[in-house]
Amino acid sequence: ELPPPTPAQACIRCGMCAEACPASLLPQQLYWFARSREFEKLEEHNLFDCIECGACSYSCPSNIPLVQYYRASKGEIRHLQQEKVKAEHSKQRFEARQARLEREEAEKEARRKARQEAAKAKAAKAGAGGDDKQDIIQAAIARSQAKKQEADPAKAAIERAQAKRDGTAPEESAEEKLARLQQAVASAEKRLTAAEGKLAQARTEGSDTADALAAGLNKVQAKLDKAREELAAHQAAAAPQPVEAADPAQAAIERAKAARDQQASQSPQEKAEQQLASLRKRLANTEQKLAAAREEGSDKVEILESSCAGIRDKLQAAEAELASLSTAAPAAAADESSAGADSTDPAQAAIARAMAARAASANLSEEEKLQQNIQSLETRLAKAREKSDAAAASGDDNAELLASSVEKLEAKLAKAKEELAALHS
Repeated sequence: ELPPPTPAQACIRCGMCAEACPASLLPQQLYWFARSREFEKLEEHNLFDCIECGACSYSCPSNIPLVQYYRASKGEIRHLQQEKVKAEHSKQRFEARQARLEREEAEKEARRKARQEAAKAKAAKAGAGGDDKQDIIQAAIARSQAKKQEADPAKAAIERAQAKRDGTAPEESAEEKLARLQQAVASAEKRLTAAEGKLAQARTEGSDTADALAAGLNKVQAKLDKAREELAAHQAAAAPQPVEAADPAQAAIERAKAARDQQASQSPQEKAEQQLASLRKRLANTEQKLAAAREEGSDKVEILESSCAGIRDKLQAAEAELASLSTAAPAAAADESSAGADSTDPAQAAIARAMAARAASANLSEEEKLQQNIQSLETRLAKAREKSDAAAASGDDNAELLASSVEKLEAKLAKAKEELAALHS
């Protein structure tokens, strides 16, 4: 029934609101303090004595809603008071917690000092005849102090790294070194399996990252070989020595030299045989993992299948390489026999065999090289077709991968035959 309120205008300082106030306040001053958010002055001018009757707003000729300003200011002041109480309570809790932590630290320090004093008293009581015990006790005290200083793991790790860099780090024990080398080998094997799975998946999908993954796989394989060599050398060095060996360090050096000479004296054919045995072992391990994954219904079945296919391709390539080396072995053996039966240096013999194999390969004509390549490709293609047909007949999941391998080998064989035909023409 009332008309809408008229817009508020500027205060003309008439004083009618002060005359109408039943609580004898100063509504005009309270209005200015409320607009400027000066809450302390509002409290000083007894804002909370206002009963919010509305007489000042009703009598104001400028139609200023004074009561609304007072009510809003009261709410903000109450909110600030509550926040202040919460902040004070939080401060008290923080101070109590800090005091408790300081008290617990002081108690720990007191107990630590008491133990040190008791140890010192026990060492002093031991007397002159207990020098060894006193040294042990002093060492124990030093270790406890060092342990206290190494309370921060990050700081302790930084100090150990600096000591290792400066050459002042304590010597690593045989057990610690063995554990570290075994862990390195296990980590490298795990990374190699993951890299093989990624490479097989990338080749299956025809991704552009296959070359980069292959280079990474080679690096991981090199690291794994190096870790295995270090582990084998450490195990050989840690093996029990014969009674006649007077100097264990010298004996270990001799064994390392013998292993190095043996590796250097290996012929290309022996290296190929060693690589072939390693690939067969890896294939057997991967097939075991694949069988276990199929029984468990794991998500890694496809990756393991791709890894098996990739290892099989490598195995076929290694078999072909070994077959090609076997054809060149008679010529190398003849050259080696002509060199004389008096040669007792295995390194020189290995160098001679390698040079003979290289010379035999260099003496082959372009047509002979192509014929040898075609023969190798035909052998690989026949084996690949057998595996593909067997996989297709048994409904194996690797049938598509094997069929793709057969197609690639057929394309390579056709290209080699075209080159041979062009050479004849």
